[in-house]
Amino acid sequence: MHRVVQETERVLRGNDYLYDAWIRPCPFDGKTVDLEVRTRDTWTLNPGINFSRQGGANSCVSRTRGKNLLGNGQRLSFGWSNDVDRTSLDFEFFDPHFHSTWTRLGVAYSDADDGSTKAIRVDRPFFALDTKRAGGVYLYDLDPQRAALRIRRQRR
Repeated sequence: MHRVVQETERVLRGNDYLYDAWIRPCPFDGKTVDLEVRTRDTWTLNPGINFSRQGGANSCVSRTRGKNLLGNGQRLSFGWSNDVDRTSLDFEFFDPHFHSTWTRLGVAYSDADDGSTKAIRVDRPFFALDTKRAGGVYLYDLDPQRAALRIRRQRR
């Protein structure tokens, strides 16, 4: 039992949105024990806007990032940028416990004038010493025609 409690504390502390975690046994009666789990977490929403002018060209970037959304450990990011080379729109989402399981889900999408990318990640990590199965898949798609067009533009 002591090993499982220590391992659970280690797993909790491994989350970047938790900065403290401890588990304390509380005797309930002569045969059972309750566990009190205490954590301290952070929740951030980081909006940002940046304007600049360099060499006669304007650029603008707007990005909003959320970490530990609603206390669930999820990350969400939206971004838009416009500069002399391209205009792009970005989106990212990551859930470390998809549907309250150990399955992690990540989705990313970016659309720009010179190309687009799409990515999805689904995996199940080794979360405990006695985990019998772990694995995952990562799919990434890059629009090659737009990327080739961008390379041709840069060569001119």
